[in-house]
Amino acid sequence: MVQERNPIVVIILSMVTCGIYALYWYFATAKEMAEMGKLETSPGLILGLFFCGPAALFSIWKHSEGISAVSNGEQSQGLLFVIALVFAPAYQFMAQTELNKHAQPSA
Repeated sequence: MVQERNPIVVIILSMVTCGIYALYWYFATAKEMAEMGKLETSPGLILGLFFCGPAALFSIWKHSEGISAVSNGEQSQGLLFVIALVFAPAYQFMAQTELNKHAQPSA
């Protein structure tokens, strides 16, 4: 089940917590995409590789692939990857906005 999050709040919390929330968000969204069947890689592996130098590029690539799959190709994986490398808050905004389209309505 995808949790609806305000993309602006995701960015603000990531900045206020010096990136700690960003890591939680990265893992949580990877887990949600895996539950949707859009991410073939383990969320734990995605997060773990994020801390392993060059393997972080693979991690970001796979996360971008999941977001692209969620959007049914409307969001380009390559573009998302480049945005994640250049300006992470824009990536968070784009990714969370796309995931929110698939969130379950609140009761």
